[in-house]
Amino acid sequence: MRHMRVTPRVREFVLIVLGFAVLTVIMTAPLSYRAASVGPINTGDGQMSIWNVSWVARALVLDPLHVLDANIFHPHSGTLAYSETNLLAGVIGIPAWWISRNPYLTYNVTVCLSFFFSALATFALVRRLTGSREAAVVAAICFAFAPFVLVRYAHIQLMMTAVLPVTLLAFHWFIDRQTPGAAIALALALAAAALACGYFGFMAGLAVGLGFIYYAVARGTWRNWRYWALGAGAVVTSALMVLPVFSAYLPLLGSQAPFRTVEESRQYSATVPAYLSSTTHLHRAVLDAVVGFDSERIPERILFPGFVAGSLALAAFAVARRKVSNTAPPSSQTRFTSSEREAVGFYALLAAFAAWASFGPAGGLYTLAYRFVPAWTMMRAPARFGTLVTLSLAVLAGLGLAAFLRGRTRPAMTAVAVALVAVAELAAFPLDARQALPVPPAYPMLSRLPAGAVAEFPFFYLPTDFHRHCLYMLYTTVHWHPIVNGYSDYTPEDFKAIDISTFPSRTAFGLLRQRGARYVVFHLRFYDRRSREKLMDAIYRYRDYLRPLTQADDVWLYEIAAWP
Repeated sequence: MRHMRVTPRVREFVLIVLGFAVLTVIMTAPLSYRAASVGPINTGDGQMSIWNVSWVARALVLDPLHVLDANIFHPHSGTLAYSETNLLAGVIGIPAWWISRNPYLTYNVTVCLSFFFSALATFALVRRLTGSREAAVVAAICFAFAPFVLVRYAHIQLMMTAVLPVTLLAFHWFIDRQTPGAAIALALALAAAALACGYFGFMAGLAVGLGFIYYAVARGTWRNWRYWALGAGAVVTSALMVLPVFSAYLPLLGSQAPFRTVEESRQYSATVPAYLSSTTHLHRAVLDAVVGFDSERIPERILFPGFVAGSLALAAFAVARRKVSNTAPPSSQTRFTSSEREAVGFYALLAAFAAWASFGPAGGLYTLAYRFVPAWTMMRAPARFGTLVTLSLAVLAGLGLAAFLRGRTRPAMTAVAVALVAVAELAAFPLDARQALPVPPAYPMLSRLPAGAVAEFPFFYLPTDFHRHCLYMLYTTVHWHPIVNGYSDYTPEDFKAIDISTFPSRTAFGLLRQRGARYVVFHLRFYDRRSREKLMDAIYRYRDYLRPLTQADDVWLYEIAAWP
């Protein structure tokens, strides 16, 4: 029996997949090998992200039509849309959730796959632009494991960076082919970017819009009606795909806005020092000594792209200034083809616009878009446009390295050396992954009880403490009952006004009855000594209305037996 012949392209694909998989395990340690027992639980955002991915992964299988009706802020509906829906992250997490029912494993598998997919997508993009697999590998490392990604481990929506190179890959395919199939692929990529993260949706839109104009001028297709018709069709089709989800946000835009004003976005805007800020071991040793900048004080502004990406991007500019070769350059020369030179110009322009937007109100472009672009007010952190800056520089780095490797006798060895330097400078492990929280007996018991809304106490009623409700959200992954508590970018007005912090009291009983609560949970460790004494007295006074189900540990579960 003849053996199946393995083609060079298949061999390359297998090696690239295995290489990026191993690199992901290394760069994401310890969560990659302790995925079931660690997580970003030291922040409310991290707790919320774990809950969010698990909710979506579960709901998309059990009841996909009501995935937006998350189990928080009961009895409100559509509460998943009070913040990022993270639908794409939930899709990625489906296998892990249904195999394990472990929210930490679900989250960490999703995070690790996001790094892996980002590396693969960037590799494919740069491979298409340069034809060099060596340069594509280095560019993929520079973007997929950039400092701004690693430091945002607790924000799952910002981990979905793969959608950006995928969108640009589809865009270049459309530019080169201009067929209905290419337009459909571009529409799917744009829709995926918007559903993965609102910020990335806007970034993808900026990249594609700018690219349409740039290539229309560069290639003289601005008079080609087919070019514009198919491009517009792709954009409109992607908007229609996203509309069912986006429509859930429309009522919020006209009510108490959960989104920031222009002035409030200043604290989340990039600065010049931000682009010299990083948390990797090598970067901190060098950058802190040079610029004296403590990056840990403003984690939103970790935007340094890396020495390898920056230096190779500069090399691309240097090569682009040389005379254009319309054919494949001789092996002894370092030249760009005309298409590569076009790419250098496009990604340089894209990096400039993204950096301009990242400076927020101080730059002016963000303010202009805030006033005229629909739904732009949903974004509060202009600095996140630095993600697109880094991707642009990574692509430019790939172009620069590809040109440099031409004419070298051992291009693979040179590329390996550069890749190892890139890995060394971007290494930030071990990541700050905390041990998973123990599950109090009250929650497994809740999972076996009949359906009913839960109210958890103490009820944090001060706006500065709203994020503490995220812990209660995380614990719902054990039982999935709806809860009166909640936290998100948008906070319903009745949640702000509700006064049930005195529960059990006659007034608080009445408010819980209006919200259809059936169970109450008390976390005694969150009460100080005096407040706990008052709570014990109140529980005793209302003992005829509260049926104890478990008082194990310091988390007590009761069922409301009657209403005063």
